[in-house]
Amino acid sequence: MSVNVQLEPEAQEFAKATANPPYLFDLGPEKGRPAVDEVQAGPVSKLPVEIEDRTIAGGPSGQRWFHIVENHTMWQAITRGERQCSGYYSKQ
Repeated sequence: MSVNVQLEPEAQEFAKATANPPYLFDLGPEKGRPAVDEVQAGPVSKLPVEIEDRTIAGGPSGQRWFHIVENHTMWQAITRGERQCSGYYSKQ
């Protein structure tokens, strides 16, 4: 049984560019690390979020701090209980 997987254009381009040798595991650490750095060096788009820092009593030091990161415009499908879906949904 064959499965047809459709990738986003950028992912398809990356898959094509890395389909032939030399593969990352063949390069070794000296050449492999710069190759990964180059692949990950592009711009990254980020959704707007609100970040709230909180501290609560607990843990070995007596206090624990954490971040709450909230995006009011987009929610992952998992937050709506739609585990079979992928992508993002607008919060209604």
